[in-house]
Amino acid sequence: MVFLNLGRGKGWSHPVHLHGHSFYVLKMGYADYNSTTGNHIRDNADVNCLGDEQLNFCNDAEWSDSSWIGDNIPGLNLVNPPRKDTIIVPTGGYAVVRIKANNPGSWFMHCHIELHNMDGMAMFFDEAPEKHPESPKNFPKCNNFLFDQTNEGEEESTESTEGEINGAQIPVKESAYTLGIFWGVVGALLGIILLQFVTIFCLFMRQKSSTV
Repeated sequence: MVFLNLGRGKGWSHPVHLHGHSFYVLKMGYADYNSTTGNHIRDNADVNCLGDEQLNFCNDAEWSDSSWIGDNIPGLNLVNPPRKDTIIVPTGGYAVVRIKANNPGSWFMHCHIELHNMDGMAMFFDEAPEKHPESPKNFPKCNNFLFDQTNEGEEESTESTEGEINGAQIPVKESAYTLGIFWGVVGALLGIILLQFVTIFCLFMRQKSSTV
């Protein structure tokens, strides 16, 4: 895999993390920086971002040297590449990495700067879907965050009513609502009683101190 930090997306060095795996870093390509201030001067020349640099995010990139196409990238460390949990892709540059695809599952890959993650700098790796382990029983699915705790074979002993979530009819137990309302009322009454007790106690102590 080649991670690019070029075009309009550059400006930060992005720490990229992939769950369930480690990166083997084969090569790093850096931009030209000012040796005194560290400021970015120009992007790495190994990659050609097609189109207007000011308008694109370098999504249509190619190697500047066409002989690099087809895994012919020079300078790859294939003997003892460092293994990293998170790889920092330098601004104006790139990183060439490999992973060992030996852990089937849907794995989240994202920038570890939370703002970038929330803005969409993230994706899923769907690795060997035919080998995914089975989901646990009653595991929540997309658009359904309800968990049915009814044991298998156990009959429902309470009446249910129908609710609607995202257009789907969802059974809702009336007893759960009734119990929730009951304890809510009890809690409110206890709070009122406690408040009255504190008020009376404060008045008593105030009167006692004034008579001393």
